Amino acid sequence: MGWSDYITTVKEQIRNNKAKLLIEDELKDHLEEQIKAFEEDGLSYVEAEQKAILDMGDPVEVGTELNRIHRPKLEKKLLFTVILFSAISLIVQFVVGRVFHSTTSYFNTQAVYIVIGIGVMVFVYYIDYTIIGRYPFLIWGVLSLLGIYIIEYGHRHYNVFNDLFFITLLFVPIFAGILFRLRKLKLIGLMLSVIIGATPIFIALCGRSVSVVIHYIVIYLIMLNVTVGKRWFGNRKIGFAIVWASTIGIPALFILLCLKFGIPLLSNYQIERLKSIFTYVPNQDFTYQSNMARQALTNSKILGGSSDIINRVPAVESDYILVFIFSMFGILAGICVIALLLFLLYKAFRIAKVQKSYLGYMVGMACTLTFIVETFFYIFNNLVSMKFNLIIKQQALPFLSNGARNIIFSYAIVGLLLSVYRNTGLVSDRTNKKKRNWLQRRRDIRIFIKSE
Repeated sequence: MGWSDYITTVKEQIRNNKAKLLIEDELKDHLEEQIKAFEEDGLSYVEAEQKAILDMGDPVEVGTELNRIHRPKLEKKLLFTVILFSAISLIVQFVVGRVFHSTTSYFNTQAVYIVIGIGVMVFVYYIDYTIIGRYPFLIWGVLSLLGIYIIEYGHRHYNVFNDLFFITLLFVPIFAGILFRLRKLKLIGLMLSVIIGATPIFIALCGRSVSVVIHYIVIYLIMLNVTVGKRWFGNRKIGFAIVWASTIGIPALFILLCLKFGIPLLSNYQIERLKSIFTYVPNQDFTYQSNMARQALTNSKILGGSSDIINRVPAVESDYILVFIFSMFGILAGICVIALLLFLLYKAFRIAKVQKSYLGYMVGMACTLTFIVETFFYIFNNLVSMKFNLIIKQQALPFLSNGARNIIFSYAIVGLLLSVYRNTGLVSDRTNKKKRNWLQRRRDIRIFIKSE
């Protein structure tokens, strides 16, 4: 039996088609190393091959054991955490409804959003996430057109497109696919990644959504620096120079173009908001929400709470839900929720960390960074500097803030994380290559015939 026959027999015991390719690569590499080692010891190639196969063991037994190991997995702790957040979200929104004398409205809408979100999570979980690595440019183009459509025809709220926030964040996992596909082009691939990755920034700036720009830029820069640090694009020093030169150069170019053609960078109300952060403004409309939230947080107790102040905070069910938990349920309850959020982020990070596939690692990291940045800005605004909301108006705490976009988006990201974990040990970067079309296959056949 030759080594190719041995590998074929092993693969016949494997059920999962993705695992077959991964195991084939691993066995081939191992056998080639063993054969080379035995040849160096003085054996002929045939003898070395047979000895290497003999050392590997019975192919049926090896294949059966590998089939047991290489199976789809479910990250039960992450799933349980999400279920727990779903329950907490419903309880909190029920209490919000009682405080604002509209129990059914907040609870029922949140319940509907959660049911839809769970459906989306299950759907994304069973979809092969490697599609992001096979068709990133196509998906990127569709999202770009959707973003442009929202700017042209979308609904404005205080001159801001609410739909643009989560559409822009959807670019993040797709950007992981862009980086994966362009990594073999080295520094040219890095420059292309920088340019392509900046597309959502320009779309958000055209929509005058400062919140979106800040969220996305933070994630975008971290992802670029991580890939450069891991030498995806070759020389790290030149790679870091390209990333940071672009970070300064692209926004500067955009600002210069806006100034040259008289395009306003910020709307009047955004300028007034910025003024109210650093200077005293007689009109307190901009700071009323943050002032009330600060008072409610200051009056929080260790256990339990009161609705005397929190019921005067506008949009508390979405913008200040963490303050609401501290105020109505107590400081200990608020700390427990934050601890649970940190545990969720830890599990997400661990999913990305254990991935052997470049694509799996980067998609997992993209999802994790999305949650980290969202959670950080929200906690900072609720517990540290409440005027921060004047700069980053569009914020949401994953799973807890009321709103269809936030809830469905949060569950979709978890579904993608679970899909990545499900395929741990099943997907190699070889399986993420786009299949050759019929024209490419005919060309390969012609080359083969000529070589013969």
